[in-house]
Amino acid sequence: GVTLRATYQLPEADWWDVCWLSEGSLVFSRRQGATGLQTIDLRSGRVSPVPGSEGLRYPKCGPRGEILATRVSTPGMLVFRRPELAEWHEAGPIRGVYHSWRRDGRSFCYLRGSAVECDSLDGRSVTRHPLEGTPLRWVDAAPWMGLDLDDSPFVTLLIGRPDIYALDWEAP
Repeated sequence: GVTLRATYQLPEADWWDVCWLSEGSLVFSRRQGATGLQTIDLRSGRVSPVPGSEGLRYPKCGPRGEILATRVSTPGMLVFRRPELAEWHEAGPIRGVYHSWRRDGRSFCYLRGSAVECDSLDGRSVTRHPLEGTPLRWVDAAPWMGLDLDDSPFVTLLIGRPDIYALDWEAP
């Protein structure tokens, strides 16, 4: 295992959607203000812009260095870049939240309403995994979802009751 003992101060502490790239750096966007993606090299601590990422936010890193991001100037459009390609390509419209790359690096999944949907980058396939009857736990604007090591979706569930309890405690 690798132990990192350095502390990194990201610019203005205004980072958002930090993810790992396969070559050992992090990618992030700013939460407010300027758009564009940044990388931080964990060996040197150097912060650099991702080439051609002006106008992009909310990066999601794939298993082989792919990046999926939202194009701010075209509301609702996802774009992607593979490490061997210098240019960004359209991945299609945003149809859900919490996009996560699948292990194949050619498709991604997201939460849409009461289902997890997966799209391929070639635009030919969409799979849907219904979650009807599953009590999703809302965090901020939507329930959270991700993919496990086998590309199976996992989501935040509401499994408790929102009751308030009062306890009397007497110390010995």
